[in-house]
Amino acid sequence: MDYLDIIHRLEKITTTESAKQDLRLAYRGIRDEQVNQLPEKQAKERFIYYMRPYFIFQLYPRLYREERWLGLTFDDYLKGINKALEKHGKGAIV
Repeated sequence: MDYLDIIHRLEKITTTESAKQDLRLAYRGIRDEQVNQLPEKQAKERFIYYMRPYFIFQLYPRLYREERWLGLTFDDYLKGINKALEKHGKGAIV
């Protein structure tokens, strides 16, 4: 899976400066750590680590308010990202 491509796709639907900043930080972390080259399990863990601020504060802030963000899995993140992309007509990640 191309984790950097996911961020590029999210950039197209991101409008606020704080959300763009969260994505830039996630992009730098994923790029610098070469997450795309890691074994799948480790790559998913690192993706969640870097995407967490964007996901829980920008896409789904209710998860933070309701304290439901701690148990989220990679599949939960992917499902939420797909939902946001589809909502803006950008198509789901395969």
